[in-house]
Amino acid sequence: VAFLLSSGDGHGPLGSMYSVNAGPELLHTSVHDIIYFGLLPPIIFEAGFVMRKRSFFANFITIMVYSVGGTLISVLFTAGTLYSLSVNGFITADFSFTECLLFGSIIAATDPVATLSTLKSSGTPPLLYDLIFGESALNDAFSIVLFNIFRTLCAEEWRAKRAQLHLDPHDSHPPPVLDPPWYEVVPPAMGRMSVDLLRILPLSLALGVGVGLFASAATNRLGMREQSRSHAELSLVLVTAMLSYTIADEAKLSGIYSLFFAGITMRHYAFYNLSGAAQATAGTLFATLSEMSDIAISLILGVAFFDYVAHGFLNQFRPSRLEAVEQPRHQWGGDAWDFALIGYSALALLAGRALNTFPL
Repeated sequence: VAFLLSSGDGHGPLGSMYSVNAGPELLHTSVHDIIYFGLLPPIIFEAGFVMRKRSFFANFITIMVYSVGGTLISVLFTAGTLYSLSVNGFITADFSFTECLLFGSIIAATDPVATLSTLKSSGTPPLLYDLIFGESALNDAFSIVLFNIFRTLCAEEWRAKRAQLHLDPHDSHPPPVLDPPWYEVVPPAMGRMSVDLLRILPLSLALGVGVGLFASAATNRLGMREQSRSHAELSLVLVTAMLSYTIADEAKLSGIYSLFFAGITMRHYAFYNLSGAAQATAGTLFATLSEMSDIAISLILGVAFFDYVAHGFLNQFRPSRLEAVEQPRHQWGGDAWDFALIGYSALALLAGRALNTFPL
C-alpha cells in the first residue's frame, strides 16, 4: 500500500496513473493492471486456501446453483428492468439491451464481509456460513466472466454503430443509429454466453487443480519438509499459484476460478509437504497479503470517487469548457449524475438479489 501511494512523482503505478502527462488510455491500463494482476490474486488465493474443503465440496452443487444460477437471475432481472426504464423514458440514459446486460454483470456480485462477520459472532450454524462464503467466492468469479462476455458483445455493437455512422461521410443528415430490440439481442447473447461458460468454467477449474497438483508434486519431490526453508517454500507456492492465474488469463479463461481452485488444491496436498515453520507462517502470510490488497483496492476506489467529485466541482468554474455544449442542471463538466438511474438501479438490485435467493 505504501509503495502504491508513495509513488506520486509519476514513476510508480499510481504515480503514472495520476501524472499530469497521463492520458485516458494510460489511466485505464494502469488501474486495470494494478487491480487485476496485483491486488485481486492475493484475495482470491487466500479465499481458496482457507476454505473449509469438506463442507464446501459436500455442498458444492448447492453453492454452484446459487453462484451461477442466482447470478444469472440477478443479471437478467437487473438488465431487463434497466432496459424497460430506458425505453419508457424513466431514466435519461439511452441504453441498448447489451449495455444493460453489461451493467447488470457489474453490480450482480456480492460482498458479504459484514454478513459473514455477523454470522460468525452470532453463533449461526456453520452450514449457512459455508454456503454464503462459497457462493460469494464463486459469485465474484462468475460475474467477471459474464462481464468479459458482455463487454465483447458491447464492443462488437459499438463497432457496428461506428461503421453505420461512417457509411457516407458526405451525408449531412445521416440516418439515426437505432439499437436492436431486446428480442434480437437475447438469443445470440445467451447462446454466446452458454458456449463461453461451458468452455471457461470446466477448463479454468481443471487448470487450477492441475497447477495445484503440480505444486504439490514439486514440493514433495524437492523434499522441502526436511529442508525447513520457509521463505523458499512459500515463494514457490505463491509463484505457482500466480502461474495458474496468468496462464488462465492468457488462454482467455477465468484466472479467478483457476486461482481459487489452485488454492484449494494446494491447501489439501502441497500444504502438508511444507516444513513446520512454513505451515505455521502460511496462513498468516496469505491473510496479510489478502488484507493489504483489500485495503489498497478500497483506497483506490475511494480516491477515484473523490477525484471524480472534485473534478466535476472544479469544472463548474471553467466556463470556457462548458460553452461548447449545453449542460443540464445536474451535469458537472460533462459528467452527468442521473439520480433516477441510481435510485432505480438500487431498487432493481435489491429485487434481483431477492429473486436469486428465495426461489432457489
